[in-house]
Amino acid sequence: REGRYTVSVAVDDGEGGIGESTLTYTVTAARPIVGEASVTVQRRDGDLVDDPRAPRDDFADEPRDQDHFYLQEGQSLIVEVPVESTRSGDDRLDPATAVWTISPDGATQSEVPVRPAVGDDAGSELKRARLVWTPNFYQAGTHLIRLVAEGERSGRQATYEWTVHVSDGG
Repeated sequence: REGRYTVSVAVDDGEGGIGESTLTYTVTAARPIVGEASVTVQRRDGDLVDDPRAPRDDFADEPRDQDHFYLQEGQSLIVEVPVESTRSGDDRLDPATAVWTISPDGATQSEVPVRPAVGDDAGSELKRARLVWTPNFYQAGTHLIRLVAEGERSGRQATYEWTVHVSDGG
């Protein structure tokens, strides 16, 4: 359970020496669980880019990084992230909300329940936070997107960021 706890330990060495130590620790509620981002880049013709994490075009010299996505203006970026609610020490659901706190102009975001809770703790136990963005010509460059998942009861947060590189479509 959440709260402050104190643990005291005394050790007797058997030769008259005694060592004592006290430790105070705090147990806090768990943060929402944020899973790995699923990333899709869709071309204008509807086909998908093979690997949206592979540096390309204007950014071909960038090192590969799991938290960086690459596309051209006019293509659509779709990022979906699973967010799971946690339970407190008294087994009460701490429903998670997921909000894209930083996203480029024109991006749309949604939160879709995947596995809802039932009974007295009704609410979503697993959600999918979704961001869709089709950058225009003037949005070529590097952008940051940030997802914040927060427990509604505890206020505990988990924050994740990704970098999006947009090349001029030519």
